[in-house]
Amino acid sequence: MKINDIEIKWLGHAGFLIVPKGVPSEEGKNSAPFGVPPTGGKTIYIDPYQIKDDSEKADLILLTHSHYDHCSVADLNKIVKEGTRIVCTADCQS
Repeated sequence: MKINDIEIKWLGHAGFLIVPKGVPSEEGKNSAPFGVPPTGGKTIYIDPYQIKDDSEKADLILLTHSHYDHCSVADLNKIVKEGTRIVCTADCQS
């Protein structure tokens, strides 16, 4: 699904990928609050699971809870890059 300059992809199960598409034109910047796209130009994953090896790297990862199909270390390793932020519940931190 695409909404303005943002693409939302269902990854299966509970996973989603939110990606800004292109740099907004000057006209588009005027329609976004404060001239910034809603994602701040960041690639965001929510509960990534069964991620392909060549998947886009994440700027931000949101994990809802610690079940293996929402908080998979193997999948996180495929999308983490230097500077990636991970936001998770306390039970995911162990």
